[in-house]
Amino acid sequence: MRGASIIAMLLVVACDDEVIGFDETGGGSTEAAVSEGAASVASETDSTGSSTSEGTLESSSTGIGEDPPLGPPQYVAYGREAGLAVSYDDAQTWVDVPEPAGMIEREDLARGEERIVLVGGADTAVTFDGVSWEHADVDGLGYIRGVAYGSGGFVSVGLDHLAWSWDGLAWDDVREGSTDFDLVDVAYADDRFVAVGVGQMATSQNGQEWTFTTIGGPKLTSIAFGDGRFVAVGEEGRIIETQDGLTLLRDASSGFLNLGELHFCDDSFVVTDSGGFLVSPDADAWESLETPNDGNFACSGSTYVLAKTEGLFRSVQLGALDAVHEPPVPLTRVHATPLKK
Repeated sequence: MRGASIIAMLLVVACDDEVIGFDETGGGSTEAAVSEGAASVASETDSTGSSTSEGTLESSSTGIGEDPPLGPPQYVAYGREAGLAVSYDDAQTWVDVPEPAGMIEREDLARGEERIVLVGGADTAVTFDGVSWEHADVDGLGYIRGVAYGSGGFVSVGLDHLAWSWDGLAWDDVREGSTDFDLVDVAYADDRFVAVGVGQMATSQNGQEWTFTTIGGPKLTSIAFGDGRFVAVGEEGRIIETQDGLTLLRDASSGFLNLGELHFCDDSFVVTDSGGFLVSPDADAWESLETPNDGNFACSGSTYVLAKTEGLFRSVQLGALDAVHEPPVPLTRVHATPLKK
């Protein structure tokens, strides 16, 4: 959980005839056999539908514990089409939870004030606790690939997609008539959004009025903010830097073949490359680490979580890897969810 002082949260997962929950100290799981007559505590999914101007809303919930978790989880991991797991105790223990009803694809995730928004394709889903999700169909606005929170709301970007939402369910089309762009990732920091993708960079201070800049070159696939600037990386080892999303401070080759997921972790930029990690305090001089990685990763402070084909792994400062969760299906993406205002 979030410390010994937090009140006990019992997370119950239907797992044949067992109930698995966290103890009061958050130090691990406890198990107790339950009879078939106690099936009322098992996970159940309840789906309802209601019509809105933006599409169809559906909700999914589970009977995980009599008391719901206290706020959003600290980490969320998911597969692109199946699988969902959450952690509330710095990624030390994980719980598999029911997936958002009606959501077909999952591409990215962002944390708002009290909610988490999951996006992908033509769908979004919102949760306040990581367990119960509400789904919205936003078909007709292009394909969603990325999402970020800032300026009091959410921005989603993608292939011919650019939208703004206050709650992650009702979305406003902010493309201003243009649908000829392909944005892959977006970040918010220093009072502005900056999005990157194929040949273009876009920026906005309020998430609703956007300025596009043509930058050409290989596709950029990941963006992060650190040390006073936005840094984006992508295919053919390309790396760019910008402070305002309008002009480039640097556009060069990193010298590496293909750069993958980029984060700013513990005062350094960290990016994946060819199954390993590269670390740099300035996004210029990179140090290669021996810690292997063949998937996606997330970080919060000095804690790293890796989503690999064989499961989820936890590491401190990218040292030794500890296996922390083996999900029923492979989870390909993982996110740390600290609040970013």
